[in-house]
Amino acid sequence: MRKLTLVLTSDRIPFLGIAAADTCLLRYCGETVLTRFPRIRHAKKPDRDNLDKALMDSLTGLLWIDDAQVCDGRITKWIAAGDEQPHVVVTLSEVE
Repeated sequence: MRKLTLVLTSDRIPFLGIAAADTCLLRYCGETVLTRFPRIRHAKKPDRDNLDKALMDSLTGLLWIDDAQVCDGRITKWIAAGDEQPHVVVTLSEVE
């Protein structure tokens, strides 16, 4: 079973305005690695747009009322470094 930790740093959750969401996805490399290695870019499946769609839908009601509020943002995929657990970081900011 995977563990989900959600850290909210705003008192305005769910977010009501128009938003930008920068997403950083860190995946497990799939191999047992005994040495430390840096993060490397993940350029294989699953496609980043599919991961982003699933993430945006799953955060609806938690971070925003509707994921249609998110009109901007960057998505990056990485393979987690050797000493890092796989995780997702979403940075939400208001768009004027």
